[in-house]
Amino acid sequence: MGKYREKMSHDMSIRGFSPKTQQAYLDRMKGFVKFFMTPPDQLGLKHIYRYQVYLSEERQLSYSFFNQSVCALHFFYTITLDRGWDIKRIPYKKKQKTLPTVLSKQEVVEFFHALEGKIKYYAIAQTIYAAGLRISEALNLTIPDIDSTRMLIKVSHGKGSRDRYLMLSKKLILVLRKYWKALPVKPTTYLFPGRDLSKPLHPRSVQCEFQRAKQR
Repeated sequence: MGKYREKMSHDMSIRGFSPKTQQAYLDRMKGFVKFFMTPPDQLGLKHIYRYQVYLSEERQLSYSFFNQSVCALHFFYTITLDRGWDIKRIPYKKKQKTLPTVLSKQEVVEFFHALEGKIKYYAIAQTIYAAGLRISEALNLTIPDIDSTRMLIKVSHGKGSRDRYLMLSKKLILVLRKYWKALPVKPTTYLFPGRDLSKPLHPRSVQCEFQRAKQR
């Protein structure tokens, strides 16, 4: 992207985009430019159409990846390059509606039972379940976010970069205290750190452990 990378980054920053979203948009634009091996200011709607066909039919990428690419392209060409395009000509992919998998009460009990020997993952699962959090939100909780005096959980930079407070149940605080007591080395920042105590546990580690628990 050359000179446009920095400008796009600044354009997103002044509009309050989160660092994670900024990096994702830059990565999607990098993929687009690499596909044509041509500076982006020399590419147009016909190139975007070809790229969308490539993403959808050849690579068969997910709905979320495809639409994130579209968002990045929309932003770059209408904001960073200030082209007065009709963005309807760069369509999004329609999401297929599927019913979520809902565990029965017994399956929930069995899931938590399978995690009891792994106290960190058990505490993460209980936090997600009790507070209705996404995995990323739970892993980004810091120690001060757990307010046992007011019985509140602060979720910072959640969906839409919004902060919110959630109720901290008596059962969950007991689980978290047991988890904290069992830690041989107490972290100082994140409630659920990885091997590097200054960084949160990676979501993929949690997803893999949860998947194994469901199969036990």
